[in-house]
Amino acid sequence: MFTKNEFKHALGEETRLTCHLATKLQDVEGNYRPCEGMRTLDELLGYLTICGVAPVAALLANDWSVIAPYQERAAGVTRDGFEAAMGQQMEEFSALIDGVSDSDMSGREVGLPWGATSPLGYALYETSLRFLGAYRMQLFLYLKQAGQSELNTYNAWIGQDGPPAT
Repeated sequence: MFTKNEFKHALGEETRLTCHLATKLQDVEGNYRPCEGMRTLDELLGYLTICGVAPVAALLANDWSVIAPYQERAAGVTRDGFEAAMGQQMEEFSALIDGVSDSDMSGREVGLPWGATSPLGYALYETSLRFLGAYRMQLFLYLKQAGQSELNTYNAWIGQDGPPAT
């Protein structure tokens, strides 16, 4: 499993990739949604700013109700404030993880939102890291579906513009 520093680095990389994709939003309306029942683009952006840190807070408190203030905060995120909100999430995540002992990472059992229990370190992977990666890819797909056809694998996985698709 990850060390704490490796885990923080992995979440930082997801944050960097997400922020790169957010630079491609200029021609996409905030109320865009691929279909009914899915978040709008602006709602997705807000969710991305808390989906890494809110699970950490919930797992450490062993109480999933602590995510409510994070959800409220996400609702107030604007495009102009997105990158700063992603940075805030990373700072909060790092501070929370720095306060966890290595023995807690490997030995402390915590409850996952779907009812299972897991060691804290694995639960962080199962939630924070996976959530941020999944919703980053959802942002990539939203952008592609909304007409940003120039985006490619480089944008999604490397965080830079790549050569045009052939």
